[in-house]
Parts: sequence; C-alpha cells; structure tokens
Amino acid sequence: MAKTKREKNLKFIKVERMMKEDKITNFKNKREENEKEKSMKINKGVDGQTIRYSQVREFISEEDEKKIMEWARQAVIEGQPRQKLSKRVYDFFKEVIGNYTSIEISGTVYRMREYADLVARTTLRQAQTKGVLDSCKQYDNDLVEISSHTTDCNICKEFEGKVYSISGRHKTYPKLEKTPPFHLGCEHSISPTSEAALEWREKYK
Repeated sequence: MAKTKREKNLKFIKVERMMKEDKITNFKNKREENEKEKSMKINKGVDGQTIRYSQVREFISEEDEKKIMEWARQAVIEGQPRQKLSKRVYDFFKEVIGNYTSIEISGTVYRMREYADLVARTTLRQAQTKGVLDSCKQYDNDLVEISSHTTDCNICKEFEGKVYSISGRHKTYPKLEKTPPFHLGCEHSISPTSEAALEWREKYK
C-alpha cells in the first residue's frame, strides 16, 4: 500500500531529527578533541621552562585579546590600579598557557609575571588612547599631544612631545598616523590640546 502523506511527513521529521542529533554529536566530539589537544599542549609546560612568543600565539586567540582589552577598558573607566589588571592577565596566562614561567620575545626572556605586567601596561595605554580619541571626536577637538619624559627609546623619540592633527587638515601640525603605545610596555600617552592651550603655554613657559 502507498504511504499516506502523514506517514511520509513523520518519516521526514524523524530523519531530520536524526541528522540534527548527528550534527550535535559530531560538534561535541570535535570540541572534546580540541580541548584534549589543547590540554596536552598545556601540560607540556613545566616550572622553569621558557615558551617562545610564536608558541604563545597558538594558545591566545583574537577573542582572548579582545577579552584582555575589555578588562583594560573597564580598569580605565573604574580607575583600577595596573597591578589588579596585571594579576588578572597573569592568572589568565597560567590558565591558558600552562606552567611556563618565562617567555622569550626577540631574544629577550621575560618572567611570566613581568610579561603579564607589560601586557597590562600596554593594553591600559591602548584603552586610554582610545578614550582620548573618542572624546576628541565627541567634542570636535582636532589636536592631540604625545607625552614627553626625556626618553632614550629609539622607537618613541620621533613622537615624544609632538603635537598632531587627528584629521590631518591643520596647516601647522602633521596628521596623527601612529598612537601610543608604540611598543610593548610603552609609557607614552596621548592627551587632547588646542591652539589656545599651546599659545598660552608658549607665552608663560
């Protein structure tokens, strides 16, 4: 006998349900495999062992970087001390990377706590810079100034104490192309300024 339309529909629904269940099972199995593989990598790290920066990239995803950046943004808004963010970053590295106690970057070896502090300082500076630029945009302020503290850093020297135009349309000051931090652990900051403020400072310095 020919199957009724209702029987065909029930069979179709059953097949569709089985396919969905297979997809869910495959997804769970794949996730478990990834977690197992990640766990095996992490367990290779032992106390006293150094990990290279290129290897760190295997563990830290773009989403993880965004997470740390969001922590920094919150720290800036709430006025938290850098040490608090540094500890949070360090604990996160221990959880994700494992028991490595130091990291090698371009031939320089940093203790993991030291590196976590550098990351905290850098991301805080990034968050602060973004806050300044957002405020300048909100209040239609075009000029910004890079901090000055007599640096001997070859990377920062060309920017230190300079005034820049965000839009690039100012007749005197160049367009802002790069913003602090200029490197990992950079101490330079950016602040809003104006022609009136600069003239006043020049007059009374």
